[in-house]
Amino acid sequence: MIIDTHIHVWSYPALSDARNHIRSTKDLVSFRSRCPDIYDMTLNEGPVFLSCLKTVKNSQYVT
Repeated sequence: MIIDTHIHVWSYPALSDARNHIRSTKDLVSFRSRCPDIYDMTLNEGPVFLSCLKTVKNSQYVT
């Protein structure tokens, strides 16, 4: 049995809210065609280290 374990340490700012668009494997596979504007932004942005992305919690930005 092979178990694939990995992490992503880099991402793109445009994908910070991707969880609003991806809820299932089908959503993930079709993301590029369903959300072409968001996907296109990733082609023009530089990647950022995930710990640098900010998330909104209780209306305040936290890292």
